Amino acid sequence: MSWSLEPIATHEFAKGLEEKRSIVEDQLTGQLYNWPVDERPRVIDELDEHSHDLLSSLSELTSAMVVRAICSRIDRFYTSKTIEEHLAFFEAKEKRLSIPRNVISRLSHYCSGYPYNTSTGVPDGNIAFAGIGCHYMAQWMDRNTKTYAQMGGEGASWIGQVPFTNTKHVFQNLGDGTYFHSALLAIRATIAAGVSITYKILYNDAVVMIGE
Repeated sequence: MSWSLEPIATHEFAKGLEEKRSIVEDQLTGQLYNWPVDERPRVIDELDEHSHDLLSSLSELTSAMVVRAICSRIDRFYTSKTIEEHLAFFEAKEKRLSIPRNVISRLSHYCSGYPYNTSTGVPDGNIAFAGIGCHYMAQWMDRNTKTYAQMGGEGASWIGQVPFTNTKHVFQNLGDGTYFHSALLAIRATIAAGVSITYKILYNDAVVMIGE
């Protein structure tokens, strides 16, 4: 129950302590701001008191990164063999996990009997564009499907590409859910631009996002 913080308990808790979680951090800084300088604690967040990164806000946080940050704060007041052993365990674990491994990747594919198994195919010598939904996966199948667009923008990119390619025509795969949702504007734009494109409405019989 981090919202809202009760101020008296917050003041008693904050004496001599520091806080890292950004969920409570803004509340803490607001409640402690007007305290006398000699009583007001320092609130440690992404940066420590020397403006160095305590925990990175980029990418994921590993267990070792978190343990290392916690230990760096505790170490100023207390240390023990148990703490050192725990830190060494997580450091060694992170080092093992960072070693590259040879794995066999199995790319995702359509379920047996799923309509997209056939509807995403294109005639020989032609290319198709993908979009939002399961037919995005056609890009890594034998469907000669290239690139993709945001929901409702399917085919609009072809308007800008036409002047710079010798390709005369493309197919644009489009889920029926997206068609009913927002794709009509892109279809109208390609018609107005006079480009050669064939939209294939992939039939699901449902206005839903499948397989995201």
